[in-house]
Amino acid sequence: MSVYYPVHLDLRGRRVVVVGGGTVAQHKVRELIKAGAVITVITPDTAPGLDDLKDEGSVEVLWRGYRGGDLAGAFLAIAATDDRDVNHAVFREAESLRIPVNAVDDVPHCTFIAPAVHRQGDLTITVSTSGRAPAFASRLRDRIASWIGPEYDALLTLLATLREGIAAREPDIAGKARTWYWVVDSDVLDLVRRGDRAGAERLARELVAGGRVAKVYLVGAGPGDPGLLTIRGRDVLGLAEVVVYDRLVHPALLDRSPARAERVFVYPYLTLSYHRGSYRQRVTHFTEELKFLSESDKDWVMGREILERLNWS
Repeated sequence: MSVYYPVHLDLRGRRVVVVGGGTVAQHKVRELIKAGAVITVITPDTAPGLDDLKDEGSVEVLWRGYRGGDLAGAFLAIAATDDRDVNHAVFREAESLRIPVNAVDDVPHCTFIAPAVHRQGDLTITVSTSGRAPAFASRLRDRIASWIGPEYDALLTLLATLREGIAAREPDIAGKARTWYWVVDSDVLDLVRRGDRAGAERLARELVAGGRVAKVYLVGAGPGDPGLLTIRGRDVLGLAEVVVYDRLVHPALLDRSPARAERVFVYPYLTLSYHRGSYRQRVTHFTEELKFLSESDKDWVMGREILERLNWS
């Protein structure tokens, strides 16, 4: 199986030829209309719905079969007929003209494949199985779509207003990336979700101006079932830079943290360092540790047993 290079194409004003007029072809045409393509559909069969699509965008329909030479001047080609011989002929012509081509449900005759797509305003999320199981990609897309609400598009709109400020403040690529991660990993999304757009914008601009403060999050791991983790716990775990965990934390929960996150197992350390001493001494020690962590310029996540051994549960 080849490894595909994922890319988003700008098809505005570019000619795309779709051979076929059935349900699958019409779905392709609808997506191409959204992308602003100039579309030629070639089909010998009367297809309900194609006339309606002509009114939605720049769509020309040639009511005939495919002929050699139909791809001249095309930027992209899609073969979506029920006739494999026709689809293969389209593939051969596209290859000879060096035009990217997709033959529906025929991966060996594709030079590109189309992923499952979810759009939330300007946010576009795609899922691909490299052509091996498109239905599985669609189901994964649906799962992702279930927790990508309208607040993400609102956040994207806010982030777009920060680009010039970040570019002016951070001349190098590493500095820009660091500032962007400070913003997107902060509480800005939560503020947007609660409807506090002004507060979200204020926090974002403070972070861009260099006002980032690292945080320590205390996430209860529950009774051991990773499926019982709260949504908030999942969110902060997914953004952590350092995860401090103990023996009660299920490995599947650790897998929810970013691959770049540092993982620190602390149960033996806590047994030796925190087991003795009064409640006040332990709380004081723990508070000092939290202060140290918050000054380390990283966001931390702490596990449940850490708190229990300190009588902080």
